[in-house]
Amino acid sequence: MDSIISMIEGGSVIVVAVLCCVFFGERLRGSLWLGGIVYGIVFAVTGAIVMSNSVELIPGVRTDPRNAVAVLSGAIGGPISALISAIVMMAIRWSYGGLGAIAGAASIGTAALSSVILWAWWTKWRGFAPSKLYIFYQALIAGIVPTITIFILAQVPIEIVLRSASMFVPTNFLAVLLLGGLIIAEQQRRWAIKSKVEMEAHLVAIANNAPGMLFQMTLDDRGRLCFPYVSEGSRKIFGIRRQRFLETPDFLYGLLNETDRARLMHLLETSAESRNRWSFEATYQHPTRELVWLQLSAEPRVDSHERLVWDGSISDITTQKRNERMKNEFVATVSHELRTPLTSIHGALSLLASGSQGKMPESVDRLLGLALQNSERLKNLVDDILDIEKIESGSMPFELSPTAFDGLIEEAIEGSANYRSSDDVAIEFHNEAPGLAGLVDADRFNQIIANLLSNALKFSPSGGTVTVRLKENDGKARISITDEGAGIPASFHHRLFEKFEQVDSADNRTKGGTGLGLNICKAIVERMDGAIDFDTAMGEGTTFIVEFPIVEMASDAADMTGRLSDSLRQKLNEAEAGETVVPLGKHEAFSR
Repeated sequence: MDSIISMIEGGSVIVVAVLCCVFFGERLRGSLWLGGIVYGIVFAVTGAIVMSNSVELIPGVRTDPRNAVAVLSGAIGGPISALISAIVMMAIRWSYGGLGAIAGAASIGTAALSSVILWAWWTKWRGFAPSKLYIFYQALIAGIVPTITIFILAQVPIEIVLRSASMFVPTNFLAVLLLGGLIIAEQQRRWAIKSKVEMEAHLVAIANNAPGMLFQMTLDDRGRLCFPYVSEGSRKIFGIRRQRFLETPDFLYGLLNETDRARLMHLLETSAESRNRWSFEATYQHPTRELVWLQLSAEPRVDSHERLVWDGSISDITTQKRNERMKNEFVATVSHELRTPLTSIHGALSLLASGSQGKMPESVDRLLGLALQNSERLKNLVDDILDIEKIESGSMPFELSPTAFDGLIEEAIEGSANYRSSDDVAIEFHNEAPGLAGLVDADRFNQIIANLLSNALKFSPSGGTVTVRLKENDGKARISITDEGAGIPASFHHRLFEKFEQVDSADNRTKGGTGLGLNICKAIVERMDGAIDFDTAMGEGTTFIVEFPIVEMASDAADMTGRLSDSLRQKLNEAEAGETVVPLGKHEAFSR
């Protein structure tokens, strides 16, 4: 019983050492020498206390958990700690003398050495942080290595060795396993807390220095708009302290005008149902500045409390809006100023090239042809820029009426003779739905088909064929224009309908173009309640597909035509007033 009590007392002393390690651990982290010396002193004192309360089985043979101290010293403090504590404990054991002096001192040294080898392999060679598995391996060392050493070197009866081992093996193993695990767990907890604090500080610094205001937004039990988090960007955007957002429900609603407030409420309701990201533009009357344009966007998620939370941002886009307006006004002014003289130049060159003013020398005729071709390109560019300006300002006129598509398509094909190249590309029209009609503006529809035909002819190989097809598809009129060109690279698909975008290829550069045609087509199609898409394969060609709702030409369908006309005019009015807001989800695709 006395021996068991002594072993328990030794374990208690080790617990005190563990508490010291926990206390000093974070302060000494990163300093191998200073940490090793401090740990070495702590474990050396612990070892001396443990050995002073050892159990003497027979004269000269002592049993205590000294090897647990030696292993913990190397496992936690590293080689310097192990060296200091091992030397002290080996000297103490040697001073006691007796039959087990050599074996006892040697077991301390081998335990400390084995612990340091495992420490170097685990932390330095493999680069792992100390873990519970690492402590388990160290506990095995504390239980096995000293036992083998004593069996080899002890000069005492075997039954005494076995009796001693039955006491110190489980004690050393459990002491290292439990107390080492306690130290590692505490270190990991402290590291986690420190990392969390540092991460929060980094995130706060990033959020506060972001160009806009970052926020988390949710609805409380009464349906009020609340902000669990708002960055310091609220001062830059609104000139308002972030606490106002945090403390006042529905505060954001009060900053927006009635129209924008209603739009935000609608977007939140829609997003809560669909879980789609949303974005829209609004205005805010800043207390010390002019009217501020805002870009609001957010994405919903469900947090750990099962609440729907929107993570988002509010950006000041006033400068961007001002620059866009100035650019558009400048482009429109320049284009209008260019149109009149350019029309005169183009007309004069056309007269000269036609020979109506007399036959020109061959060298002059070639120059006239080149000048006429480039004036035509410049004229088309000015027309495209003016069309873009009209579309964006909502001033492009649309005269909608029920019109048969096939007649319009045939007119556009006949008109394509004006811009066909000399590559002898044929156009085939497959009319699979004669008389199919839609509510469109005939001139704008012709502009769409002309643009798409121009592209198809431009990129078709010599002797190729452009196929135009009209058919009915799921209650809609589908017009497809297919070329036999090289196709559109996948990397360019998402930019195809953007302004001034052209496929970056040598072939495209030789063909020329402004990069505005497809953007104009898309805008006109959507303003007439249609949709445009494309299908392409590299080396096989590209098909552009335009779809419009079908209307009947007969008089008994007047009600349907009227409803479509009213609906479309409403959409046009909303677009002109800037009311149309589309959540940033996936675009609806055609079924093929």
